[in-house]
Amino acid sequence: MSAVLEERDLEISALAVRDEVTVLKIVDQATYDLAADKFRAAANIEKQIKDHHAPLKKKAHEAHKAICDAETKLLKPVIEAKTFLSRIIGEWDTEQERIRQAEQRRLEEEARRLADEEALESAIDAEQNGADAEEIEAVLSSSAPVQKVTAAPTYNKSVSTRENWSAQVISLRELVKAAAANPAYLCYLQPNESVLNAAARSQKNVFAVPGCKAVFQRNAIRGRQ
Repeated sequence: MSAVLEERDLEISALAVRDEVTVLKIVDQATYDLAADKFRAAANIEKQIKDHHAPLKKKAHEAHKAICDAETKLLKPVIEAKTFLSRIIGEWDTEQERIRQAEQRRLEEEARRLADEEALESAIDAEQNGADAEEIEAVLSSSAPVQKVTAAPTYNKSVSTRENWSAQVISLRELVKAAAANPAYLCYLQPNESVLNAAARSQKNVFAVPGCKAVFQRNAIRGRQ
C-alpha cells in the first residue's frame, strides 16, 4: 500500500472512532464495555499513526539537524565577532556619551554664568543712571535669558546602539520574603511545576507543600485487549 493510501485509511479510521464516541455515555456494564473497546481501538489507531510517521519524522529530524549543524558551524565565528564588536562599540558609545554630557553641563554652566554677568552689568548701568535699590534688585532678579547650548557629539556614529537592561537575582531568599510581605512582588516568582509534579506523584495524598495541593485524576491507559 502506498504511503498516501495508508495515510488516507488512517485518517478515515481516526475520524470514524472520534465520531463514534462523541455521543457515547457510560450508564451500565454494556456501555462501559463498549467504551473500553472504543478506547482500545483509538489507542491502536494512535499507535498505527505514530508508527507510520516515525521513519518520516526520523528522516526529517536528521535532515533538519544536519542543516542546523552546518548553519551553526558557519555562524559561530560570525556571532562571536558580532558579540565582541557589539560590546566594545557599546562601551565606546557609553563613554563618549558620558564625555558629551559632561561638556553639555559645562556649556550650560557657562551660559548661566554669562547671563548672570550680563544681568550684573545691567544692574551696574542702572545704578550709574540713578536707579534706586528696588529697581536695581528688579534688574538682577530678571536676568537675561540663558542661551540654549548643545554639546556636539564626540564622534560620527555609523552603527546604532541601544540600552539593554536586565535583572539579576542576587538573593532568592530576599525576593521570596518581599513577595510574602507584598503581593505585588509575586509576579517575579514562578513555581517549579516539574519538581512539584514529581513530588506529588511520589508523595500522593501525603503531599504537603505550603500553598500547593496534590490533584488526583484517574485516566484510562492502553491496557488489556
